[in-house]
Amino acid sequence: MDADTPFDGWAADFIAEGGRQGERLLWCAPESTLDQLTADDTVTRLDPSVAMRPGEPLDPVSMYRMIRQEHAAARAAGCSGLRILTDMDWLLGIGATPAELTTFELLLDEVAAELGATVACAYRSTTYPPATITEMMAVHPMRVGAAPFDPGLRVWHLGLDDWAVAGEVDLDNAELFGRLLGTAAAGRRVLRLSTAGLAFVAVAGINALLGLARSRPELRIVIAEASPALRRSWGLLDLHQELPRIEFAAARDPLRASAATPESV
Repeated sequence: MDADTPFDGWAADFIAEGGRQGERLLWCAPESTLDQLTADDTVTRLDPSVAMRPGEPLDPVSMYRMIRQEHAAARAAGCSGLRILTDMDWLLGIGATPAELTTFELLLDEVAAELGATVACAYRSTTYPPATITEMMAVHPMRVGAAPFDPGLRVWHLGLDDWAVAGEVDLDNAELFGRLLGTAAAGRRVLRLSTAGLAFVAVAGINALLGLARSRPELRIVIAEASPALRRSWGLLDLHQELPRIEFAAARDPLRASAATPESV
């Protein structure tokens, strides 16, 4: 959100839509601003940093646990689902690094997909640097507004062990690409990458894949819907012999493949 973004009106519409759909409504913001929020008593308001462990570093597991608990409460109350609006200024007092924030958001997308929840995270350009906001917008299938500059790629969760990669991977964003792959692969034995929306992969991007495979010898990586250029490069470099645990495959599900293009709203 830029300084002149009419956030209050957008937020009210977002919350009202959830109310019409019968969702449980949760509005997260810094404790100092909770009383200023325009919402009725059907909206639960909280500061996650207070609700979890005040003064502690960013703990994604605790945050995801809280979201799952809220989702369970929504279902128990007969709600159709859970809708969360978060003013990410609540994180400012925690001192999380940009890499920690990117990891948090990428895995938050996995939790939202798992639960079928609707989650909007608002980052203010007046409190977060452009590079941080750009990374945040690279790890979700949808975004509102323009990134300060184009990250070039997008990675998000599709379900189970499936992740989508879209855009282009080059020397400028290969380090980010490698970090996102490492986060997506954490705790898994299989990582499936849907690459229908991936237009270009430079050698730096291929090296990021190789780095993950070499650091995780037990990990099986499946690259679905790879472009002819990527397959050709793989063959020319003889990588199918060096790393047989990286496989190429067709789309598992035509409907899932069609969802491989991220949206901007």
